Amino acid sequence: MDIAKHAQAAIAVSSEWRHLEAVEAFIAPPDNPEAKADGSSVLEAQILDALDARGLWIELNSGQKKWPHRPTQKLMVPWQFVLAIILQPDLEPQAKKIGYETSEPLPASPTDPKS
Repeated sequence: MDIAKHAQAAIAVSSEWRHLEAVEAFIAPPDNPEAKADGSSVLEAQILDALDARGLWIELNSGQKKWPHRPTQKLMVPWQFVLAIILQPDLEPQAKKIGYETSEPLPASPTDPKS
């Protein structure tokens, strides 16, 4: 199955990798450090590249809670530490949008030639 770029996903990773001090230094410790008992941890991220033979490239913003001034983190999780990729229900890439969505029709502009 091809995974579309920018698809939102929950990625189950090995706690062995997730709890490495070098990894935590860049993506912040998990919200619940005691949750490593079963050997797994979950990262919510946007898929950047799932075709690289070395690992899964993701954009992760978990460090934003601890370091709000730091930009989102782009990183590769080596395939041997990826346990599962759980795609979000819509399976469609999420375009980065500016603004907001509304279900209400927009009022016609006074300069709109259609009105």
